[in-house]
Amino acid sequence: MNIRQLTIFINVAKNLNITKTAKEMFLAQPSLTLAIKELEKEYNVKLFKRIKQRLVLTEAGKELLIYAKKIIDDITLFESKANNLSLKPKLNFAASLSVGEKYLASFLAKYDSMFDFTWHFNILISSVIINRVLTGDYDFGIIESEVNSNSLEVVNLLKDKIILVAKEDYPIASEINIEELIKYPLIVRDKLSGTRNFTDNLFNQNNLEYSPLCEAGTNTSLLNFVKNGLGIGILPSIIAEESIRKNEIKEIKIKSLDLERNIKLIYLKTKKLTKEENKLVEYIVSFFKKINV
Repeated sequence: MNIRQLTIFINVAKNLNITKTAKEMFLAQPSLTLAIKELEKEYNVKLFKRIKQRLVLTEAGKELLIYAKKIIDDITLFESKANNLSLKPKLNFAASLSVGEKYLASFLAKYDSMFDFTWHFNILISSVIINRVLTGDYDFGIIESEVNSNSLEVVNLLKDKIILVAKEDYPIASEINIEELIKYPLIVRDKLSGTRNFTDNLFNQNNLEYSPLCEAGTNTSLLNFVKNGLGIGILPSIIAEESIRKNEIKEIKIKSLDLERNIKLIYLKTKKLTKEENKLVEYIVSFFKKINV
């Protein structure tokens, strides 16, 4: 059995006339007759009979016609869906490490229009995301660092702050001056991350030099150093909050300093957003607004 045979069977059953069906399908009459005979032979069933030179469906033919139509309808639906999927626009989306670790999976799982796009996701450091959005490699990015380009549209999403953390029993006061901080072994992020950029700016603005004990490539490795009592960690509060809640680490306050920052959505100003992309941007803003509350 094949699609061609089923289509011929359905059309002959509709017209009950080989000649008329052949003309409609632009096929030779013998081709139609052969297709019906092959179908009957394959399943050892009679589909049509002649009564006084008129073509009539047998009882078996009537029953099988229902299934033949359903098969063709399903194939048509499959082709339509497949064609629609193949036309879905590709969307390249990147998130910084902190946002990627904390929010990206739940953000995607709750997006009811996930299948508007063929997605490609990446979790990268903020500086790389900025560069790749500027070059057009990524359509959208969520970053932690400052943006120094007039070519990018910037949408503030979430207020976060950088905090100091230490193991619960680590010998340090609950609040210190920033000048005191450089006396301790510091565990910081790698130089290309948004968090490290914020950390370096903080020390530079206070005319302080520091030499970190460890430059961690991920927030997880940074936290592990802190949990093992090896020094003071500097990282986003959204990453540290669960470990603080479990009393694995504690927060150390810095006197008279505001360590708040904005997590941002970026995309090219020249990018003309489609209806689906506008809907995505609205969803992203709404998702993070609930977190801010």
